[in-house]
Amino acid sequence: MQHSQAYYKDLLSGFIRNSITVDRVKELYLFIEQEPEMYERLMQDPDIIGVIEQNADQSSAELQPAAGHRIREYLLAHADTQVRSEDETPGTGKIVPPPDRSLRWGWVAAAAVLIIGLTTALIVSSSRRSSASRQDVASQPMPSDVKAPQINRATITLANGQQVALDSLNKGVLALQGNVKLVKLDDGQIAYQASSGEVIREVQYNTLYNPRGSKVIDMGLSDGSHVWLNAGSSLTYPVAFIGKERKVAITGEAYFEVSHDAATPFYVSKGNVGVMVLGTHFNVDAYDDEDEIKVTLIQGLVKVVNTSDGGSSSDRQSSSLSSVMLNPGQQAAVAVEKRITATPIRIVPHPDLEAVMAWKDGLFNFNKVSLQDVMRQLARWYDVEVEYQGAVTTKTLGGEMQRDLNLSEVLDGLRDIGVHFRIEGKKLIVMP
Repeated sequence: MQHSQAYYKDLLSGFIRNSITVDRVKELYLFIEQEPEMYERLMQDPDIIGVIEQNADQSSAELQPAAGHRIREYLLAHADTQVRSEDETPGTGKIVPPPDRSLRWGWVAAAAVLIIGLTTALIVSSSRRSSASRQDVASQPMPSDVKAPQINRATITLANGQQVALDSLNKGVLALQGNVKLVKLDDGQIAYQASSGEVIREVQYNTLYNPRGSKVIDMGLSDGSHVWLNAGSSLTYPVAFIGKERKVAITGEAYFEVSHDAATPFYVSKGNVGVMVLGTHFNVDAYDDEDEIKVTLIQGLVKVVNTSDGGSSSDRQSSSLSSVMLNPGQQAAVAVEKRITATPIRIVPHPDLEAVMAWKDGLFNFNKVSLQDVMRQLARWYDVEVEYQGAVTTKTLGGEMQRDLNLSEVLDGLRDIGVHFRIEGKKLIVMP
């Protein structure tokens, strides 16, 4: 595609209004021929539907001769003069090519059939559905499209093995574990509340799992810390923190706002990589299919350690083979290698904080990332399987998009790098 989607949207609007030149009719036809899926999506755009409805008082008979006349003008300008008189059926304005016509103007006849036929059908159907709102029409995905997550499908596995589906339950107490209540607050947040004045002696672990294709879930831990969990992520944590440290384990991506307690440090671990916190805001990106674990500090102070053993948080401080202190605005990146020895920690002094926090803010941020990176993000958010056909481009992407878009709308913004896509059910096929 040589132009942006907005360009072809204007082109299509001009055709419906009967206000574009013959050369632009040809350009529109070529666009429809090369990008049929985008054309169909444009025809569901609220602005295009508005133009259709504004012109719905024209009958199909009135529209067809007008468009046919523009195409005939192009034909007269480019075809042999010996065949011009045969090109129009009297009184209709339609182009009817004879069987032995040269292929040099075959696209003209195809344009007359394809553009006029599709547009006229939509105009006629538009005039018959006056009761339907434009928003309702525009929000309907294509049959092969995939919607962004509409609900949260997170679950909590309790210490006794019982699973609690969070979105299906109303506010109030969801479960009672010892002296601690698992509750759903008025705003939908999940929280743990200890009975006032009671001493909790037994450590019980819960696991919050937010699957692929699920909205972000946020939860308050028993110590007052707050955690947001991205799609395709899990967090294992104690129902109540007991002892001299607070320890949780993560898979995937989470953003933490840790309640300050100098006497009881907070630890986040993923394999041999640990984060020691006193009270701060930070993001951990630790998906299993990524090459690095990344810890990005927004506020406060954290220590990131990488060890060769699977001991406790206290052991890690003494046996650490690599450790760094982060200041706000810095990022620590640890390569994920399948070996026993620890790898050095790489410090990124000025990471793109907007890109790091985009998922929590309801955005995709593709600033300077590879196509494979983007596909992994889309696979988790839309719960699709990605399949590559042919060579994968080495170009990096840019830009920012809302995460509430249908998958096809996100893919439209990626076509400028010369990659094409096809959606088949829950499979996203990437083509050169």
